[in-house]
Amino acid sequence: MMLSLLSRLVQPFAGYLMIAAIGVCITMAGLIHFQNTKIDKLQLHQGALVQSLTQTSQSYFNLKQTADENQQAQALLRQQLASVSNISRSRHHKIEELKSELSDVKAWADTLLPSAINRLHQRPAISGSAEYRRWLSTRDPLSVAGQQSNQQPRHKQ
Repeated sequence: MMLSLLSRLVQPFAGYLMIAAIGVCITMAGLIHFQNTKIDKLQLHQGALVQSLTQTSQSYFNLKQTADENQQAQALLRQQLASVSNISRSRHHKIEELKSELSDVKAWADTLLPSAINRLHQRPAISGSAEYRRWLSTRDPLSVAGQQSNQQPRHKQ
């Protein structure tokens, strides 16, 4: 009885209910399609994010490796700089020692030579070979072995 009452009530609206059911099915199918499309887009976006994260991670790793290499290179450069600084300091000290020695040598060079050495350096201005031979022959002759020369040396000044 209840069923027949229900069927009598539903029967005039059966077409509408059928259309409504089809509409609900179509709406649900559209909603499912929309959700699937949204899921596909989200999966693509997720793939792009994973790829971007992978690239970022690789870039971070490369930058960290480069930073480590730079730190090692800087440490080596600091060692080399310290070595060069030590060498420069020792050279500076050596230069100062040489300057001191040079001033001693200059002072020595400015002193007068002993008279015997001065006489060795004295000779007249000679022009020509004949004049040079004459000057050589008039200089102090060498004494024969075992004899002392009685002559006093002659010097032209």
